[in-house]
Amino acid sequence: MAETMIPILPCTSIDETLEFYGALGFDTTYRQERPNTYAVVQRGGMVLHLFVMKGLDPESSFSTCYVETTDVESLYEAFTAGLREAYGRVPLRGVPRMNPIKETSDGVRQFIVVDPGGNFIRIGQPPGVSDDDDVPRGRPNDMAVPRGRSAAVVPRGGRKLEVVRGGRDRPPPMSRLERAVETAVRLSEGKGDHPGAATLLDRALTSNEPVPDGLLFRALTLRADLAVRIGDEELAIRVIDDLDQIPLTEDDLVVLADDVQRVEELRDYLTPRR
Repeated sequence: MAETMIPILPCTSIDETLEFYGALGFDTTYRQERPNTYAVVQRGGMVLHLFVMKGLDPESSFSTCYVETTDVESLYEAFTAGLREAYGRVPLRGVPRMNPIKETSDGVRQFIVVDPGGNFIRIGQPPGVSDDDDVPRGRPNDMAVPRGRSAAVVPRGGRKLEVVRGGRDRPPPMSRLERAVETAVRLSEGKGDHPGAATLLDRALTSNEPVPDGLLFRALTLRADLAVRIGDEELAIRVIDDLDQIPLTEDDLVVLADDVQRVEELRDYLTPRR
């Protein structure tokens, strides 16, 4: 016996929503107008049912679903390319929009697409899951740590984990700015509280605590992103100008790959205003 669970998500306009999912590479496999407006879209193993809900406010929608994939990078690239072609630029604020790809504290790489109905489509790739069965993604064979030894492992996103005896990961104590960045991401991505995340980050950025260039780059990238989402594009431009002045080493560029990519995405989004 086999079962499949398929989310049924609300929208305000079936035409606008189908156009959006078409830009993401989905095909419309079913559509009806009576007795109620309803449609089905599909892209590979991703299937969504959509219906029109009167009185729906997309800005305050709480509907969501989670997609687990073996290649989150390819989906992110395909979605951004499709949205750029359809809209002229990738929408980064309001509804619809696409949030940046990130690596969570537990190693899941994911991004969020918010469709015209305000539905959050979270797309993630768990650690060790890949299309390559021989070498799990993000953990090549040469990263194996001999028993009884320890090694410093720096994943994307910059949090260093010390692999200690017994296979347990022990993160070093977090600085105030590191804690602020982590909490601000959760506020913004999880709750949609972009102003609250910006306020928290601003307080940490104005402290007298010494900050490594890499961490400062991460924090300011997030601050520029939040400025765009709030609608303060002038601030976002100023922050990106500050980012351009931060010296990064080759190691920094590897660890901060997602942040460097996000700066370029923000720069592209702001190009009409620059």
